[in-house]
Amino acid sequence: MTGLRGARVLVTGGRTAIALQLCRALRHAGAVVFAGDAMASSITRFSRATRGFIRLPRPADDVAAYVNAVGGAADAHRIDAVIPTGEERLWLALAHESGHRLPVRAVGAQPIDMLARLHDKLYVQSLVHAAGLTPVETHVATPSAIDAVIAAHGAAVVKPRGERFGRGVAFIERGSTVPDDLTHAVVQPRLGGEERCGFVLAHEGVVCAAAVYCPRWRFPHGPSFCFEVKDDEGDVALRAAMSTFVAHHGLSGAFGFDAFITGGDVRIIECNPRFTSGVHMLRDDVLVDALEGVSTAQATRAGAMVLPAMVCCARVDARGSLRRLARDLLRFDDVTWSWTDPLPALAAPLVVAELVAIARRDGVPARFATSRGLAWEPSVRPVSDAAARRAA
Repeated sequence: MTGLRGARVLVTGGRTAIALQLCRALRHAGAVVFAGDAMASSITRFSRATRGFIRLPRPADDVAAYVNAVGGAADAHRIDAVIPTGEERLWLALAHESGHRLPVRAVGAQPIDMLARLHDKLYVQSLVHAAGLTPVETHVATPSAIDAVIAAHGAAVVKPRGERFGRGVAFIERGSTVPDDLTHAVVQPRLGGEERCGFVLAHEGVVCAAAVYCPRWRFPHGPSFCFEVKDDEGDVALRAAMSTFVAHHGLSGAFGFDAFITGGDVRIIECNPRFTSGVHMLRDDVLVDALEGVSTAQATRAGAMVLPAMVCCARVDARGSLRRLARDLLRFDDVTWSWTDPLPALAAPLVVAELVAIARRDGVPARFATSRGLAWEPSVRPVSDAAARRAA
């Protein structure tokens, strides 16, 4: 993770506000930036921060074709480094293991075995335990396991082992209907306490930059699109837990953590081995320093929002929540908008239109279309249930 200033860099997963911030930060640091993605309307395509946009195939459809396309773009544009922002990181690692490798380095590269275990909501609890942290009781979801968790804790959460955006998540109490499809699903107790999200950029087990934040507005059971830093005891506790986890496993690259905190007790629910919205809490210079493996300052923003999602997706159920929405729209900066780079924000309707088209074609809700063809499933790289149970 060195030498990005002045380098020629390809940022993949270019459809997201996360990728847009990376492109802008790298451009400000003197890099020549290209963006790539399978979506034609990716917002990075319209950014002045990018020298060019490369249309890529979907890695989940054909990982070899994806690696060939990324490698071809690297050769054609004399790329020095590739930064995968989403789950294409796992697809590239899988291909690398099989000998199908990029001609340039991928920032934050890790063995696929570790990335697959981190991504798996069952197995990650064994990694939490191995790091000396308190794991969350987690079982392969069966009707009997769900009944046992409800009997012990009063309520349970059932969710797929690898799905994103809250798809397939069900909250179950005594007498509730159990989901019909429990394939590749886990069950956990429904925890109390305060929800916190964390994000780290690490290099060889050392956290170079970190942010802890609270979701304020989100998709149902899914990711947030408005975030606030509280800078309190919960912040300190989760930072310490993430540092311990990263150090024990010698991690490098970007990782997002979801946790619940009661007092000083941190329970890590899951770890996402990719960039998450926590990157928006980091100032551009902090972000680039951390990408280069330099330990630097911590979160430097009080909060942020993704305005297109706020406008389209914020659910307002009462007058109080409408007032809160109005306050937050005035209070937080939009991560897509820049006076010197306005087109990505103005192109948001094109992105929405393409997502709707993908959703209709693939028969999924529009919010799940954002990860179509990119999402990693544990079935691609199975992790032993028995091995996961030993510590979870």
